[in-house]
Amino acid sequence: MSPNVRVNPYAAVEESVLFDGVEIGCHARIRRAIIDKEVRIPPHFVVGYDRDEDRERFTVTESGIVVIPKREPIELSEAVPTPARHFRKRDAVRIA
Repeated sequence: MSPNVRVNPYAAVEESVLFDGVEIGCHARIRRAIIDKEVRIPPHFVVGYDRDEDRERFTVTESGIVVIPKREPIELSEAVPTPARHFRKRDAVRIA
């Protein structure tokens, strides 16, 4: 993680690189992603769990890493509430 990165409560970030100025919204789930500078991930947004869905929105490498470019606008309508059965309290604000 770079300086000036904010991971809000109940967000989970795994195996990812977050550049300066990135903000991860509450209950968002990020896995195997590179998020460039000044990107705001809205609450409940999910990246890295559905390769086909990720390909529709972002660049995905052959190895499955999602790349979100600098200042990429992400619409709140793209955020889908995380079903409670997929979110465990122990996952909250876990940064790997």
